[in-house]
Amino acid sequence: MDILAVLYNKFLYRPYVRRRLQHAGHGFRLGYSSEFLQPELFQIGKNFFTGPHCYFDTNQFSPVRIGDDVMFGPFCKLIGGNHDYSYTKGPLAENRFPRPHRKEIIIENGVWIGANAVILTGAQIGEGSVIGAMGLVNHFIPPYTVAVGVPAKRLFARFRDDKDLADILRNVGSHYTVEMVRAIQKQHGVEVERAR
Repeated sequence: MDILAVLYNKFLYRPYVRRRLQHAGHGFRLGYSSEFLQPELFQIGKNFFTGPHCYFDTNQFSPVRIGDDVMFGPFCKLIGGNHDYSYTKGPLAENRFPRPHRKEIIIENGVWIGANAVILTGAQIGEGSVIGAMGLVNHFIPPYTVAVGVPAKRLFARFRDDKDLADILRNVGSHYTVEMVRAIQKQHGVEVERAR
């Protein structure tokens, strides 16, 4: 660990980024050697945490909303905005404008994103979900679901017992009910084994 990078991050870069964010709740912690481009397009809730070497960038067509108590492991990337690959006036590198339709990146409360994961335009990660290390998300992940792989597959429910799910929903003050979570998970093919 580079002590100068840690001190620079803590006393200069982190406060600078926090001031430029569209919104940042208390407890904003950005890992050393991490980078935020266009922070004014990010809304971030309270108790945000990243490990070191993370990269966050987007554009006006893909603003980012991150809820409370969200954690990113080291070396994660969040990249918003896709280029229009139907561009015909020359090489894609000459097209300076991304696709004109707006598509937010949404990460709800209590999400944990594992090391080296990549979050792209179109990602909507439900409350309390876990994205496994090196996962890639550009689609919807239901609440309280563990997803892994490239692209991340909605593998299984984080809580297989409805009592445990009810406990966490109550403890975090969720707007979801057990029935809502189970219905969304079922709709998206998430495996749920009932406790015996």
